[in-house]
Amino acid sequence: MRILDRYIIVRYIKGMLLGVLVFVLLYIVIDLFSHLDDILQNKVPLDVLLKYYISMVPMIFVNVAPVSSLLSGMYSMAHMNYSNEIIAIRSSGKSLGFVLFPLFAGALLLCAVVFFVNEEFVPGSIVFTKSVKRDFITRSYAQKDNLMLRNLAFYGEGNRLFFVSKYFPDKRQMQGLVILFQDENQKVREKWVAQKAFWHEGKWRFENLLTYKFDETGELEQDKKEFFRQKDAELGLTPQDIVRNEAYADSLNIKALLSHIKRLKQSQAKATLRDYRVKLANRIIFPFTAVILLIAGLPFTLRIGRKPVGVAQIGIGIVLFFLYYVAMMLSVGIAKVVNVPIWVVLLPVPMIFLIFGLGAMSLLP
Repeated sequence: MRILDRYIIVRYIKGMLLGVLVFVLLYIVIDLFSHLDDILQNKVPLDVLLKYYISMVPMIFVNVAPVSSLLSGMYSMAHMNYSNEIIAIRSSGKSLGFVLFPLFAGALLLCAVVFFVNEEFVPGSIVFTKSVKRDFITRSYAQKDNLMLRNLAFYGEGNRLFFVSKYFPDKRQMQGLVILFQDENQKVREKWVAQKAFWHEGKWRFENLLTYKFDETGELEQDKKEFFRQKDAELGLTPQDIVRNEAYADSLNIKALLSHIKRLKQSQAKATLRDYRVKLANRIIFPFTAVILLIAGLPFTLRIGRKPVGVAQIGIGIVLFFLYYVAMMLSVGIAKVVNVPIWVVLLPVPMIFLIFGLGAMSLLP
């Protein structure tokens, strides 16, 4: 490795790690004080609280790594620009790409780390933190009136696949319910479609229920189609299981999402299927955020001139990250409800930031 490359990448890595540490501590302090009343009121054990915040670290890391990378890269280049180091390098005949290569290499390495952590550690982290918050801190979703969970999909006992359009934890009620009963070969043998189901005396009471049965070839058996105005059934599923599965659905990695999407294609739960496809696309795009933001932010620090280094770079970086984050959240929301190809909705935002950064750098002297 060249001395210059080592000089730049060490500065970048140190700044990025410092940014991650600051953001992690800041997030934990804010979360602690925002839940302090619940923690004291419910007497959460100290060991549980420690495990809760330690388990948060992977989630916080993947979310703050891109902005830490952006701020570190901008600050490093701004400092070199202010001290005329970039001018010295350029005057020796080296291109701007020569100077920026270590930064891009470090950002790409960070993208790989974010992808790995997001796939291997974040899923378990989400499930654990949500369960601790539910069981120890807030004590359950049922305390929140009129809370509604949308587009749930999860597996139950006996190869049962559940799709729920709306679930109200305080009422213990499901609406827009589809259940697929599968055999050991994952073939659908029976299907239930209900307008509503609510928890009643240890069972689920269905209203306006249609049941269908399928033969071994997957064909519908017309003579076994039945309608029930009301029907009670034990499904091996409690209201608490639904809340746990809601946390699980948000924690699926790419492999699990692909598996769910494959199974969801057998149902009529189109909204849930699209929701899972949007989650998959967003999981694929998200790890590249560090590189995209770095490219978009560097032109603001590479203009020739002895400008003070510090608050200006941090401010511009935070504004860029905020704009990117808001735009991506809007894109994800639109992709879930608009019936157009998902990539057509999700790709424009990163592409706009990427093209802006590359275009602005190409105009630099």
